[in-house]
Amino acid sequence: MFPPWLVHKLLALGVLIYAATGIYSLFFGYAYLDYTVFAPEDPAHGQELGILFVEAGVGITVTGVMLAIYYAFAARTPIISDEEW
Repeated sequence: MFPPWLVHKLLALGVLIYAATGIYSLFFGYAYLDYTVFAPEDPAHGQELGILFVEAGVGITVTGVMLAIYYAFAARTPIISDEEW
């Protein structure tokens, strides 16, 4: 299990990876999320790397969100006690 502090870090890390991928291409004069910047001599390889980085960022963010939702539900106190069932 992930501790709650790590879940919050995962949320931020995933968004940062996604945004950094796009900002990296802007710094080198390409369009936002233009993956050619990762391998200008081989654009197909650059596409592969760019998609890998974006998908890693999205996957980490989704994992963090799902864990945060789970922890939010698991931390709730039950409205009906076990004896009332």
